[in-house]
Amino acid sequence: MKPMRILHVANFNQFKYGEWYMNLDAKLSLGLAQLGHAVYDFSQRDIARAESPFKSKKLGLKAMLSALFKVADNFKPELVILGHTEMISAEVISELRTRLPDTYFVMWYCDALFKAHADARGAELVNEKAPLLNALFTTTGIDMMKEVVKSDITLAHVPNWVHQGCESGTAFSSHQLKHQLIFAGNDYNEPARSALLKELSSSESGIDFKIYQALGNRRI
Repeated sequence: MKPMRILHVANFNQFKYGEWYMNLDAKLSLGLAQLGHAVYDFSQRDIARAESPFKSKKLGLKAMLSALFKVADNFKPELVILGHTEMISAEVISELRTRLPDTYFVMWYCDALFKAHADARGAELVNEKAPLLNALFTTTGIDMMKEVVKSDITLAHVPNWVHQGCESGTAFSSHQLKHQLIFAGNDYNEPARSALLKELSSSESGIDFKIYQALGNRRI
């Protein structure tokens, strides 16, 4: 594939100052750059905060969208990739497509889109944007995705991708692990998930189980 100009609109957490550097957004851009593409990272939330005198995403929305259109006009991407872009409406994508008539638009989404979550904000965001996309990639299995995504577009399953430069710990090669099992993620608004984690953590199985972020534990 010839080198492309790619605009990646996502959440790169610039103001986390390295705490979330190895997120999916960054790893995807790293991989694309290593394949020889020119990748422009547009961090929607960070730019909205930076453009607001009160560091407010809501108050900086208009300025952030103006900046996005400016990037599209200047960079002229051949591919636009949308990540978790709750601040980018269907109307904004439509305007971008008008400005970039020959550009492909795709989106990736890494949270659950099960049928039980059909009324959740994630499914709503995906369905809002789907009619304007050329393809949608999610970590939800393809059969379950078809139950939630209403548009007739190309759907594809992708795993949580990894990058050799980020996943460098190779815990699998160690015979002296600090913990045998870990969970690192949220549990909010998910009573069943919290209940399962509490059950696992109180188990007498003898497995050394460590929980991060959920149940009030610190995040890593």
